[in-house]
Amino acid sequence: MEGASTPADRGFTLIELVIAVGVIAMTAAVGISISLASRSLAVTGAAAEFDQFLDSARTMARDLDGATLAFEPDAYGDGTQVRLLAQDATGALIPTTLPPLHARAIIEETLSLGKPPFAFVVHANGALGGRPGFRVGDDSSTEVGCPPGGAFHFLVHTANASAERFVPCRIALANTGPVSLSQKSVYGIPLSEIEH
Repeated sequence: MEGASTPADRGFTLIELVIAVGVIAMTAAVGISISLASRSLAVTGAAAEFDQFLDSARTMARDLDGATLAFEPDAYGDGTQVRLLAQDATGALIPTTLPPLHARAIIEETLSLGKPPFAFVVHANGALGGRPGFRVGDDSSTEVGCPPGGAFHFLVHTANASAERFVPCRIALANTGPVSLSQKSVYGIPLSEIEH
């Protein structure tokens, strides 16, 4: 029988093609949602670790006559590395024993310090300052004071998610334990008293 097709020669049916395309589309949608969720999780984790590092700097500033948080881009360019530094006997800034924070999000200060590299300085009296362009081992950058609004504005972000932290230019040094953050205050100062 010429012209008759054998079962091996027949193609896919329309239903089989629709099912295959549907499986591929669902797999792609799940992959995209997982990617977006991981970005949000990266911001949440980086913001929480930033809060912990600032609390560590507050505690060390009291004990060591000041502390510095050094922010640098990570090796991949899509994250930030933060180190806690303290002065040695000669006054040079050296890394502490606290392991560095490797955030999978960019942490920048939007008002006076910009994108990393920069340093955020916690003085022994609770005053804060910053050093734009600062890199660990290079003490040539000069310190800038408080932004005009009365607070430093840190932005923790990835491509699709972000978190903000407003840190007033003077904070109480930690006696014990972490500072409680809330929507209505930042480090014990009501948001209404901090100009945006």
